[in-house]
Amino acid sequence: MYLYRGQIYSIKQNFTDAIDAYKQFTEAWPNDTRGFLQLGQAYERAGFLIQATEAYESLLLLDPTRNDIRLILAKLFFKRSDYKKSIKYSKLIIQSDSTNVSGFAQLGKGYLKAAQYDSATIAYDEAVKRDSSNFQNQLELGISYCMRERYVDAYLVLKKLNQTGTKSGSLQYHLSRQRASA
Repeated sequence: MYLYRGQIYSIKQNFTDAIDAYKQFTEAWPNDTRGFLQLGQAYERAGFLIQATEAYESLLLLDPTRNDIRLILAKLFFKRSDYKKSIKYSKLIIQSDSTNVSGFAQLGKGYLKAAQYDSATIAYDEAVKRDSSNFQNQLELGISYCMRERYVDAYLVLKKLNQTGTKSGSLQYHLSRQRASA
């Protein structure tokens, strides 16, 4: 009943009541991961990112195999500018599934924001190797090359993106800054 009521409140975007209903569900059924998932989503949609991460971490304690929840946590910690924890959860994804493109891409984002440019390039390179059709990862790889002053590699990524018609303004910006400073 609590879960259903919470879902109705969520649909109506009444997140305060949804959160209350999901809390009641998690208290009544503390080993049911559905309640923590719904609670985390309601907190997240309401903008309470700290509480959302706590709910998702509670879910992971119950089911530590959930890479989807690890990715959500990596993204939430990234939003909160906690790049160390974002990197931690991204690495956990990759440790359990070395083919997970999203895990490598999120790891690259975390490293890029943490100014660990070599590691960002390696992570984005792995993401691109696993899915070369993802232009966002290619773009981020190019930017990480710029941050490492590997402009020829960045230019080659830009050239490839331009051949596909992909907008690459941010990479062009980084390359133009390099040309202007030369």
